[in-house]
Amino acid sequence: MNENFDRMGTVASSLCAVHCAICAFLPAIFSGFGGFLIGHTAEWVFTLVAVALALVALVLGFRKHRSSKVAGLLGLGILGLLTARVIEMNSEQGCAHHDHGETVSLLGPGVGILAGVILLFGHVMNIRRSRESKEECCP
Repeated sequence: MNENFDRMGTVASSLCAVHCAICAFLPAIFSGFGGFLIGHTAEWVFTLVAVALALVALVLGFRKHRSSKVAGLLGLGILGLLTARVIEMNSEQGCAHHDHGETVSLLGPGVGILAGVILLFGHVMNIRRSRESKEECCP
């Protein structure tokens, strides 16, 4: 069951990173979706889903393998995604503002992309460590 949260988390964190990249570099791609995917609401939905999955995977995985490295990666990824949202909300230059021709700060999207990649690696490591601890315990 733990692997399912990690697998969903891998998908969610990857989508979050891709969404941040597209918003930062190619926002016109999302314009055909009625504005939902380029708004702050979509950014928060992606972020909160990725964070929730990471938290569940972190708790379930840590109870199994006690790896501080995995916990650190997942924790850093969670903190990074939330930080990216705060940066974008404070700068008022999130994806929703890219289509207005304003000067765009890439700090928020950059942090979001990096955090999504860190979460991806954290989920992959969580799966590996959980499998290793299962093999050590019950050969």
